[in-house]
Amino acid sequence: MNERPADLTGFVEDLVAGLHGAVLVTDRDMRVIAVNDEWQRDLRMPREEALGRDFFDVVASAEQWRGLFDRCLAGEVVKTDRVRLVGKSGRATWLQSSSLPWRDASGEVGGVLVLSQRLSAA
Repeated sequence: MNERPADLTGFVEDLVAGLHGAVLVTDRDMRVIAVNDEWQRDLRMPREEALGRDFFDVVASAEQWRGLFDRCLAGEVVKTDRVRLVGKSGRATWLQSSSLPWRDASGEVGGVLVLSQRLSAA
């Protein structure tokens, strides 16, 4: 049986909420569609302020990773050992992360899923 439920919204929300570390999900246009509680704490930004916005507007230092996200949107999984993230508040945090494409029901890349673990605050 290869059928998928038509609406996986509840499943995705539970998955994002239940994963260890900070989780961010974007659509293909890099608009934020989901974040978990740890992501909110790390960036000191309420979920409501991030959802629907362009990731590069939400995270001050994200522009340096545009090429990494382009690779993910092309289907590649990218892992980083040590990345400096500066949130909107100006606070810097060192992270280890994995960025991977997620696919829609037709198999096309629908966006990027970012999983990160905080290593230390700068």
